[in-house]
Amino acid sequence: MRIVVLFTMLAGVAGACDATLWKNVYHSDRLPDKADCRTVGGTIRNFKAEADGDYHVRFVADDASLINAKNTSEQGGALVVEPICQNKPTQRDAMTPCKSYKGPKFDMKKFCPGAPSRLAIGKSATCKNPPHLEISGFYTVDSEHGWMELHSVSEIKIK
Repeated sequence: MRIVVLFTMLAGVAGACDATLWKNVYHSDRLPDKADCRTVGGTIRNFKAEADGDYHVRFVADDASLINAKNTSEQGGALVVEPICQNKPTQRDAMTPCKSYKGPKFDMKKFCPGAPSRLAIGKSATCKNPPHLEISGFYTVDSEHGWMELHSVSEIKIK
């Protein structure tokens, strides 16, 4: 039954989210909702290349109801957005999941003016006059940190 519900939700958003990307998320159990596909509008404030190979993006969403108190206190009021496996991970438990990644790779300078196309692990970039975007991914809570995020980003479009 769960597969049917997931398929129905994904079909309702014209395939905006790719559920197959979950197999490339390390410790995906920390992200309990893997079916709430959303497309969210807003702008990127900044992003960082994490050791797990993901980009940790601070996204100022048009809809402020998508953030919680942890997003406010620890992410400067931004929704966390995570395009996975964008870089080669240095974090051991993320190496195997990213090894088989065949999902989208994002040229971040396109979405974050002033940033390089790719960042080295541990480096961050701040956007200068960022364009308005629509980002599609699964809306969930990161149970280890307590903030809300779009994880396993499938698509980023300039609007």
